Formats: sequence, structure tokens, C-alpha cells
Amino acid sequence: MLGVQATRFHRAAERKVLGRNVLSDAATEPDEELADPSKLFDMTNKLSSVLINRSAVVPVAAAALIPFAVAGATRLPYKDVFSVLKKLLLL
Repeated sequence: MLGVQATRFHRAAERKVLGRNVLSDAATEPDEELADPSKLFDMTNKLSSVLINRSAVVPVAAAALIPFAVAGATRLPYKDVFSVLKKLLLL
């Protein structure tokens, strides 16, 4: 959807400067004012779902291991559970 908005905006800007589109289609496009989607496009490119810095790794790993620690503590001795958790966090 963002690509469509960007294409329409830049084609409209081209029509304003040149008076027509260089590569024109048979379909006519409306001459309404469109907002520039470039800022929004740049912001979405900066988003990332991958952990990049080391400071975020420990809280995420701890949050993932806590349910396993609770489940393991009901079946195993605490000493074994803590040693396994320590090994998993130090990987």
C-alpha cells in the first residue's frame, strides 16, 4: 500500500514539473493533492524485528526461559534447574 501511495505521489510531482508523465498509461490519474509518503517509508525501513544490541538479548532470553524454569522446578531439583538455566543464559 505504501508503494502505491509513493508511486502516485511521485507521478503527480512529475506531472507538475513536466506537465505530463514520461511513461504515461492509458488510465488517467486524479489530480488531487497527495501527502508525501517518503518520511513514512523511511521510518518503516528503519524498523527491525531482529535483536541488534546485546542489552536486549538478556531480557528476551530470560523472559523465554522463565516458564521453562517454573515447569522444570516442579519436576527436577532446584540445583539442576539453576545449572541448566545458567548454561542456557551463557550461550
